[in-house]
Amino acid sequence: MRFDTKALFKLMKQSWRGGGVKIQRTEYRGLWDSFFITGAGWALLMPKEHCPGEIAGQIVTWLADMPKIGESKWVVKGCDPQDIPESDRTIDLSRYTAGTYETGIACLPLYTATDALIQYGDSNQVAAFPLDAFAVVQTGANLGFLDTETGIARWKDEDTKGLFWLCDNAGQCPAGCAGRRSAVHPAETLRRYFYG
Repeated sequence: MRFDTKALFKLMKQSWRGGGVKIQRTEYRGLWDSFFITGAGWALLMPKEHCPGEIAGQIVTWLADMPKIGESKWVVKGCDPQDIPESDRTIDLSRYTAGTYETGIACLPLYTATDALIQYGDSNQVAAFPLDAFAVVQTGANLGFLDTETGIARWKDEDTKGLFWLCDNAGQCPAGCAGRRSAVHPAETLRRYFYG
């Protein structure tokens, strides 16, 4: 699968205008010179050598220079880039990379006004992902895996070797529409939501 670069660029800009974007340049597992970029409910880890030009260009625009390995900045519209403390850098990266991503997911042909609904595993459990963020992986949505403990899903881009994570947004959906660890079948949950 391949990430939708246009959707990723749009998501980064949207996050920059909202709560901000964290940009870290790291040597992931000591092997790759990588960018680790996070926004509200999503994260991207991509080797620098495979980073699309528009993404790398936007990083340079926001930071006024290419970050050095080990640098970590928070950027938001209207503010100068701010350093991120070392302890927060480690927490951010481990939040996404420490998971056990083993549970397969299936994209349901159902959406709310703001979320795509995903059934995971052989169970009847549903997760919801914001449409803007989900657009990055929509073409290969069924190729992702979910960590059921954290409610975070992960996809891998075959060309860039990049990893993209999304957090389950089920708590933000209308009551009864979708819920992580829901015991009700997705179709029944949605029938209840739409028809009472």
